[in-house]
Amino acid sequence: MGSYAGWWWSSTMGDHVGFESWLERDHAMLLDFQVDVVALASQPFWLSWRHEDRTRRHVPDFFARQADGSGVVIDVRPDDQIQQADAEAFDATARAEWIATPALSVGRYCLGMSRRPSTDHIIRADSPHSR
Repeated sequence: MGSYAGWWWSSTMGDHVGFESWLERDHAMLLDFQVDVVALASQPFWLSWRHEDRTRRHVPDFFARQADGSGVVIDVRPDDQIQQADAEAFDATARAEWIATPALSVGRYCLGMSRRPSTDHIIRADSPHSR
């Protein structure tokens, strides 16, 4: 996945939301058009954990707050570009204790861009398709 950083003007936020690739930009656009998304942040936090005697870190691509108060932590990555280290980072994000609440889910967007924007394209981190 090539690097193409920039800013998307989000009508939801009334401000710019950053992206680091065309795919992230496309997903920021889709999230901006979701009627149930009321707030959106890019690269919202660092997650650190120990793995085989070393510290690993990962920054999810987006955090989306939904109208019902729940939130979604999102990583955007095509399935064919997920390396082992990326899969470990996605798993660590899904296992993070502070994320494991009923009001917060972890997902990875893997949608075809020809689909209409809807929330049915979120793949939960615990689904067999998220690995």
